[in-house]
Amino acid sequence: MRPTLRIGLLGRILLALLAVGVLPLGLASIGLVGMNRDAMTEQVLRTHTVAARSAAVRIASFLESRRMLAEAVASGVASGGATGETSQAVLAGLLSSDLGIVAAVVEDDQGTEVVRVQNKRFSGSVDEALALRVAGSWTVFETKQGAWFRLDVTLPGEIGRLHLIGDLMPVVAALDPRVLGRQTVLILADTEGRQVLGLGRVEDFPSAMVETATTGKVFGAGRFGEGAQTVIGAYAKVSGTDWVVLSRQSGDVAEATTHTLARRSLVAVSLAIALMLVVAWWSQRSLIDPLRAVIRSQEALAGMEGERPERVGTEIDQLRRSFATLAERLRLKEELGEIFLGRYQVLDVLGEGAMGTVFRGWDPDLRRPLALKTVRLDREAGEERIQLARQLLAEAVHVARVSHPNIVAVHDVQASGEVAFLALELVAGGTLEELLNERHVLSASEVVHLGRCLARGLGAAHQEGIVHHDIKPGNILLSSEGAIKIADFGVSQLLEGVTEAAETVVGTPGYIAPEALHGQGYSPQGDLFALGVVLYQATTGHRPFVGETVREILLDTANREPKAPSEWVAATPVGLEDILSKLLRKDPLRRYRSALEVERDLDVLVDTLGDVWCVEVSRRIRTLDQEPTAALVTRSLAG
Repeated sequence: MRPTLRIGLLGRILLALLAVGVLPLGLASIGLVGMNRDAMTEQVLRTHTVAARSAAVRIASFLESRRMLAEAVASGVASGGATGETSQAVLAGLLSSDLGIVAAVVEDDQGTEVVRVQNKRFSGSVDEALALRVAGSWTVFETKQGAWFRLDVTLPGEIGRLHLIGDLMPVVAALDPRVLGRQTVLILADTEGRQVLGLGRVEDFPSAMVETATTGKVFGAGRFGEGAQTVIGAYAKVSGTDWVVLSRQSGDVAEATTHTLARRSLVAVSLAIALMLVVAWWSQRSLIDPLRAVIRSQEALAGMEGERPERVGTEIDQLRRSFATLAERLRLKEELGEIFLGRYQVLDVLGEGAMGTVFRGWDPDLRRPLALKTVRLDREAGEERIQLARQLLAEAVHVARVSHPNIVAVHDVQASGEVAFLALELVAGGTLEELLNERHVLSASEVVHLGRCLARGLGAAHQEGIVHHDIKPGNILLSSEGAIKIADFGVSQLLEGVTEAAETVVGTPGYIAPEALHGQGYSPQGDLFALGVVLYQATTGHRPFVGETVREILLDTANREPKAPSEWVAATPVGLEDILSKLLRKDPLRRYRSALEVERDLDVLVDTLGDVWCVEVSRRIRTLDQEPTAALVTRSLAG
């Protein structure tokens, strides 16, 4: 964007802020100073109403998801037999999911326990749950280890019952009163006026409020009591249950809060007016930086923060693009319902990327978790859309033939409309990009280990005629068990096929080989160049090719030789620096001829540097992975 255009944009925004902002803020200040107690109390009531309804919706969603899961598992157990290997695998799989299930117990129609699968760390809570005598499907109880639920489901044909025991952390979080301020109480009660969960007591709520909340109304709010006993509160029914969320706050505290909010609002408005006057003097730097911060926030929300999109046009244009990306992601999620309904169950969103959304999924046929990655097809393809889907199928079949410990396995692929998705091996951990953001640099021995693993994976793929096209830290997965795997093989080739007619270079700026930028095509040597960029970044903490825009990065890649790694990190071994220099040569004929040669040169360094993937690295990856590994105990009690 030209400086003159940017200055003109800032000038127009500055005039708009002065003309449109100062006057409304002044009027708002007058309105806030005159704000009365009743108006602020009404605002507090609305806040309590929103909090109670939000908590009720979250709790209802939690209960419904567990109920649907229990019914699906009960159906599978009934059809496969409680003691069958498939049924026990399904039950054990529940404990490795992120749904908080700690035990699953199957009883026959006589009430005799047949199979139990449980996390042995919570055996005491499980025994306590099973000892409870209840009449309904749901039971909520608390132990020293936290809050728990027990869900009882009758097996099809009434041949027995399934009991699921799990934690109630999402429900406890939904009842956290801190968002509403001091002396706030938020609890869950049933329609009989008995407390189900929460830190407060039903007795602390006015009887009139409890009676109103348990009469069947969906939600409501109001002031209860008189004088010093006045309470401001709200209530909301949990859909599909006989539970209701109750929220209360002392009227005195609420009134004090209203005065505090009014004072703070006046201070904020006064500061805002002062800042508006400063803007008139401050000029470009005081305005362009906040706008860029907004753009970065929107790109992060859209999953674009790691992609370094080219900043073309004004800041307003960049905001429009980020909002358009958000809308596109929502559209893709709606289409996924049709694609996954036939076989795969979507459990959670793992991340967003330029090509689509990555979900955590479950394959009910093979009883295993997996990652489901969507790929957008060209909207303008028209009749070619079917051909693109077939191409994706062919690529997936090709990549699936490559079985290597350093390559993420492809299990399946499906296509529907403008969206296709791949079922991939689920790697529990993080990415190299996340690790480098945290650590900045790796030790020389860690870089050697990383390079050898990546070279082995690339070598296996290249031998099958598969070129990755987009080697970068974000496509390198690091397992919490120490495995290093390359992701997205085949997807980049598909995108190249889709965009070939538009003569578009596929890849990430800064990692694309110079020959590809010059229109000479992309070969295995292009992957080796990108490997050099990744290892250079891991060694020095800096990218070898940089720029403010995509164009500058591409020109830097094509024309400039990067700094020697030892200029960034003086302790860089000479042998490692030589390998990086050869990988990053502009002429592909002067680079390594194969990934096997890269591995051989790295092997030479092992004698002096070692081949170490430090324990601290794996520990850091475990903190990036939010899915703990539960200890499973399976017992068969078939008579």
